[in-house]
Amino acid sequence: MFSLQPLSLQLPIVRKFIYFFLLAIVVLSCIFRLSNLEEKIYWSDEVFTGLFVTGHDPVEAGKAIFTAHLTTAEQVQTFQAYDPSRSLFTTVAKLAAHDPQHPP
Repeated sequence: MFSLQPLSLQLPIVRKFIYFFLLAIVVLSCIFRLSNLEEKIYWSDEVFTGLFVTGHDPVEAGKAIFTAHLTTAEQVQTFQAYDPSRSLFTTVAKLAAHDPQHPP
């Protein structure tokens, strides 16, 4: 589209449109990501991150969860909840032992 206005007058309009467009994308992204959180499932990397952040490791969780018996949601959630007996040092030690290619 050609306009008879000088280019210096067109730039603020284009800049405002770009800012509005980017803001709309960010807002929509947040809405889509945060809507229905209770129905969304974890990806595997989110599961491992949750384990490491709480001071657990996949081997420990696997031994407790994957047994010959039925596992309840409460038993699984113990590995996703904050445990006051585990410190930041525990988290760093677990990451260093089980995931050395990704430094904390």
